[in-house]
Amino acid sequence: VPADIVALIVEELNTPTQPPHTPYTYTQQTAKLLHTVALPRVDLIRQEDLDLVTWLRDIKGTPLAGSLLQLDLSDTHINDQGLALLSHVPRLKHLALRNCNKIQGNGFNKVTCKFEFLNLRNCTMLRGRHLVSLLPGSKDSLTTLILSGCTRLKDEDMHIMAQFARLRSLRLSHCDKLGHRAFVHLSKAQSLHTLSMAHCFLLGTPAPEFPDDATHPLLSMPQLQHLNLSFCFLHDRSLPLLRAIAKGSFMRLISLKIKQNSLSRGFFLSLCSLCSQGMMPALSVIDLSSSLALPHVASSTGNVSAGSMIPFIIQHLSSPTYHPFMSSIKISSHKPAPLSPSAIAIPTIPLALPLPLAPAPTARRRTSIRNSPRLLAASRALVSMSTSAPAPPPPPPPPPLPQCPFPPPPPPP
Repeated sequence: VPADIVALIVEELNTPTQPPHTPYTYTQQTAKLLHTVALPRVDLIRQEDLDLVTWLRDIKGTPLAGSLLQLDLSDTHINDQGLALLSHVPRLKHLALRNCNKIQGNGFNKVTCKFEFLNLRNCTMLRGRHLVSLLPGSKDSLTTLILSGCTRLKDEDMHIMAQFARLRSLRLSHCDKLGHRAFVHLSKAQSLHTLSMAHCFLLGTPAPEFPDDATHPLLSMPQLQHLNLSFCFLHDRSLPLLRAIAKGSFMRLISLKIKQNSLSRGFFLSLCSLCSQGMMPALSVIDLSSSLALPHVASSTGNVSAGSMIPFIIQHLSSPTYHPFMSSIKISSHKPAPLSPSAIAIPTIPLALPLPLAPAPTARRRTSIRNSPRLLAASRALVSMSTSAPAPPPPPPPPPLPQCPFPPPPPPP
């Protein structure tokens, strides 16, 4: 080993130990030593002082260039000029560029790598039109694309997704310019099985271009297995998106996450009807946490409180008559007034047994309800079912809550 390299190695070994979970800090000289080793993976996370343009320019023709398969340049100052130099690493398949805010995407037009995994989370300057440059190399290889937090993406940019023949997982959370028309393009991606559009607030607005539930493009995606529409301000009585879920035939859907939305009894009735008719035979996980945001709903059959809906949902979704394979239900409710509602834990309900439900002593306790005073009595009753202990007396009824300003849901079928 040359003497100058030995001196560098000894100097690095004598460096004081850094705190846990702190990335190793490369100098330009130590980073250049990586070029001499045939490594399949290199992580340069948070190397803000490293000149990556020079490092990628010097990698050409080195042992590392011929062996590198995975590269993580997250939280660095790499720009489109450095992105174009990835053409010196022809075998690269996994690339992570999280929080790289200097990338607009035009550097991809010189990259011919056959990416299988591409993470561009929180690249806030990324332009959707530059994603077309990925097609020559990755059209038949890309399976996972993460674009969460790329706030410049628009509905019309989603047309590129249908051209990736093997794209299976697409994450678009926090892309706040995406709305209902994005589904028009996404519905053409027939290989897509995992879609996350959490925090896409425009999905909570009316969709005048789809006046009829049967015309919503989400119905053209029966191949979906995992769907996440949490934190989108969805409301089933004013939004065709959830009604499309409640009317569609999603035979392969395994998990459905609709956390932190405003759902009424009509949606749950439709969901139970789908399960009983075998329209969602693969559904095993449904997450409705904090989606009962209407603590007092006026319906055609009377006033239905959020507390009274909890046993109703558990009874219908966990009953073997409706769905014998449901393995996990997460439900919680909250009052709109308090900012920090209290939480209590109740045991997991064994979903393969007929009601009344009596969980085994070894059953793990996973289901939780963020409670309002109205829910306390219902949760204590469920606890008493599993422990065979007498339920404590219910608390005094809370004061009447204001009437819901939304129109009542349609009567249950």
